[in-house]
Amino acid sequence: MPSLTTSGTEKSSADDGEAALSLGQLMLDTGQPQAAIDNFKTAARAGNPAALNTLGRIYERGWGVPADATAAAVYYSRAADLGEAWAMFNLGELYLSGHGVPQSDAEAFRLYSAAAAKDHAKALNMLGMMAEAGRCPNPASMAQSYFTRAAELGECWAQFNLARLLIQSEQIDEGLEWVDRSLAEGAPAYLRTIADAMSTHPDERIRKRGAWAEALFKRHQDHHAAL
Repeated sequence: MPSLTTSGTEKSSADDGEAALSLGQLMLDTGQPQAAIDNFKTAARAGNPAALNTLGRIYERGWGVPADATAAAVYYSRAADLGEAWAMFNLGELYLSGHGVPQSDAEAFRLYSAAAAKDHAKALNMLGMMAEAGRCPNPASMAQSYFTRAAELGECWAQFNLARLLIQSEQIDEGLEWVDRSLAEGAPAYLRTIADAMSTHPDERIRKRGAWAEALFKRHQDHHAAL
């Protein structure tokens, strides 16, 4: 299990924690994971929940360290206890999948709900998906309200899920408006998935959105290749 202890015994102040958090992010962004980890640990010792959450991501993803979902869960749990919504969401993801912790829909639902209470859009989307799949106490009829709240906060997957439900209920024009918003805000991985999902739809208007998503995805690829 990783320790927050590094060289030196002085307790960091809150300001020092914020500075270490910023420096750690810079180190991570510039491909210096070990230096990043040292700075995030400094910030974590100062009680910085964002640093604890980022340490969880580092250990979950294996950025500069062996991937360790159990260690990630410890960091996420500490950050969640300090009120960090992203940590609540990330820990919920681990419980939903059983990765590094015992699988528990109930615990995932609790954590997503706590994050959603802080207007965490991805958590709201996951609550909608759990309701739709019958994996939480809320009925499937609540899925659309969760998707709507998350969509209004700009979550592209929720915008797609809301559009999907609207189109299924033959509210096609309103559904397409949400598809258009999602394409404007979605990341490349989202665009790739949506392009595939819509490319063979029987409705020509939806197929056109699939072609638009494909074009946007290729534009992202070309831009990345040119860097």
